[in-house]
Amino acid sequence: MSQGDFDFGKLFTAKIPGIDIKSMIEAQNRNIEALLKVGKIVVDTSQSLMRRQVEIAQANLKDSAEQAKAVLAVKDISTSLSLQADLAKATAEKVGAQVRELSEIATKGGREAFSIISARTEESVAELKSLTLPKAA
Repeated sequence: MSQGDFDFGKLFTAKIPGIDIKSMIEAQNRNIEALLKVGKIVVDTSQSLMRRQVEIAQANLKDSAEQAKAVLAVKDISTSLSLQADLAKATAEKVGAQVRELSEIATKGGREAFSIISARTEESVAELKSLTLPKAA
């Protein structure tokens, strides 16, 4: 990640005994980089979900129109009711699969984001310990 021409390290000219300011700034830069990666995953996942939802909605509208035509074409009430029951069952199964698919997309993005945050948290704790613990002589 580029900081441009500005060096945040120059903000801290005073030295604090036992604390490495430069290392703390570098650690915070790594935190920001991790958050940017997570942000990208969230945006990408949201876009994937929206695209897929639009595709599903379009397909479902088309299917509904075709199903309505099929039901209206049947003149016998018994046959019509049977067809409607079959279509309702097929639609419920299809919607269940679509919900699972959308859930999997969201879950995958969440796992990726959590993995980055978790790894960075572990690194950050280790960095914090190394910054504050006395160095071996």
